[in-house]
This record gives sequence, C-alpha cells and structure tokens, in this order.
Amino acid sequence: MLSAVSVFDSRTANVHVENTNDLAYTPLPLRILAGLAQACQDVKAKLAAEIKALQEQTPAILSKPECKPHTPVGTLIAGLSGKTKPESVEKLAGLTAEEEARLQTLNTDLASDPARTVRQLQGQEARIKSAIEQLERLIAAATDESWAALRDAHTHLVTARSAAAAASANLFADEPLPDIGSDVWKALWEAARDCHGTKR
Repeated sequence: MLSAVSVFDSRTANVHVENTNDLAYTPLPLRILAGLAQACQDVKAKLAAEIKALQEQTPAILSKPECKPHTPVGTLIAGLSGKTKPESVEKLAGLTAEEEARLQTLNTDLASDPARTVRQLQGQEARIKSAIEQLERLIAAATDESWAALRDAHTHLVTARSAAAAASANLFADEPLPDIGSDVWKALWEAARDCHGTKR
C-alpha cells in the first residue's frame, strides 16, 4: 500500500525540474507550467503555419520585386502595409509626360539599327572634334600681336590702294579715253589680254 504513495517535498522537487523520470505524481503547479509550455508551443506552431500560408499567398512581384530597392517603387513595396495610402500606389502606377516622352525615345532608338546609329554618332563625334580643333587653332592664333599685325596690314593695304588710285589718275589724266588706269579699266584690260592669248 505504501509503495503506491508518492511524496513531494523540497528534495524531490529537483527530480521534477532537473531530471527526466517516470513519476507517478506531478504536483499541480508543475502540471500548470507544463501545460503553459505546451500551449506556447502550440501557439508558436499555429502562428508559424499562418505566416507560411500568408507568405505563400504573397505574389512574387511583392516578395521578390524586380525594381531596385532605392527607387520610389522599391521603397513603396518594401514599406507596403495596411497603412499605405491608395493614392501613393496610384501615383507610382502611371508615367509622367516626361517619362512617356523618354519611353517613346527609347522605343524609337531600340527599333533602329544599332550599328547604323553607332556609325552616325561616330561621324558626328569626328566632325565635332574637327570643329573643336579648328576653333582651338583660331583661338591660339587670335592673340593681341596677330590682331595688331592684321590691323597694320589692313592700314597698309588701304594706303597702297589710295596711292595707286592717285598715281593712276595723275598718270592717265591727259589720255583721250576716260577711266584709264582705274580698277574697271584694269579688269577689262586683263580680260582682253587673256582672250587674245587664248586665240593664239
């Protein structure tokens, strides 16, 4: 009869807590703790199952978005929740006029022959580089010294023309034909000489 009786005291409490034994009697406080631990495990398993079910229901476009995380759309998807305003989603769902124009440009560029486009761009680049080199040479030549020399040369030219006109007017002043020695007369004289030489 005494063999069927279990005693629980401070010495046998360590057996319940520290060791794994088949005991005939478990005190009520330990049964409550065991039940609580099992309830926690059950709640954990249930929550894990619900999380897994929700993850399986999440579309791939949200779980693994193709957009970059630093873009406005990536930021929106990363922070998507029940508090997200529909206006924010609708705003990013469309394209602005500038984006539409850019899209049309890209479609046109991709529809054309890339090799031909490259050749055209290379030709434009060569022409631009040639123009830049010519401008650089002109800039290098346009110094104060060259400008002064050009101004002096122009002054000498004007003076020489005036002297030639005066000398021509004085030299042929007594001739019976008018305008002898003028630029027009010289041009006619040169043309007649060239024509006579051709006939020979």
